[in-house]
Amino acid sequence: MSVLDSRFSLWLLRFLSWMPLPLLRLLGSLVGLWIGYVPGRRFETCLANLRLCYPEKDDVWHQSMARKSLIHEARTMLEMVRLWHLSPSQIESLAVRVSGLDLLEQAKAQGKGIILVTPHFGSWEFSGLYLTGHVTIYSMYRPLKHRLIDDFVRQGRQHTGAILAPADMTGVRLLLRALQESHAVGILPDHVPRRKEDGVMAPFFGIPANTGALVSRLARRQDVVVLLIQSRRCRGGFHVSFHAADSRVYSHDRVEAATGINAMVETAIAEDVAQYWWSYPRFRKRLIQPESLYS
Repeated sequence: MSVLDSRFSLWLLRFLSWMPLPLLRLLGSLVGLWIGYVPGRRFETCLANLRLCYPEKDDVWHQSMARKSLIHEARTMLEMVRLWHLSPSQIESLAVRVSGLDLLEQAKAQGKGIILVTPHFGSWEFSGLYLTGHVTIYSMYRPLKHRLIDDFVRQGRQHTGAILAPADMTGVRLLLRALQESHAVGILPDHVPRRKEDGVMAPFFGIPANTGALVSRLARRQDVVVLLIQSRRCRGGFHVSFHAADSRVYSHDRVEAATGINAMVETAIAEDVAQYWWSYPRFRKRLIQPESLYS
């Protein structure tokens, strides 16, 4: 991307940030429909993942769910630029329903550090922004290649008080210190690890998947509480829900802990299959043969 392209992209992001949320959702529906009906890699990856995870469903269901998922994905991407410019009170008002908040309050009352697992479901950006109104939260951030866009995204994610840590060992140490000081850490658990040593093979919908070990690594080294948070898109805003961790997450066995993490992601998906980001190639870099289940 040239400097001119990045400036145009920045202008477009700023323009979208002033649009009302209902209009962005409508625009996302149109974009998602277009992606779903024009042959391309995103749709094919959605289909591949859904066929692997729901083999009992027929192909009509797979194709319908893939298109619904792409609509939600487009809505997520468009919504976030608006969310990054809302005040804390506006963010709070968009949480039209909240379930399980008492789990977070109990963890805070215990004075423990809190690991908040936030999968690629619904609006994970909203989850992060909502949490800043209730805890001091740290999360990892990998800088974008183009400075202008990176500054825009960084400011948006931090504007309600979130603290971004670099996605390297320096950031891991910062997260450890945050947990020691009884703060919260937000982690996306369903990214495929970049490095072999950062992942472990564990079942996801019964299929071995390369699963990040950061959550269990942090949980083993600290006396912490692990919770799942998800923000499901609904009429007028989002339904924010908290769930207690699968007990296996606290295991010192890396495979068992990773299995618990994947089970938590499956819990989120069960609320609304279409709102999961199925276009992400979750079954790649599998550390076993074959390394990928995608053609």
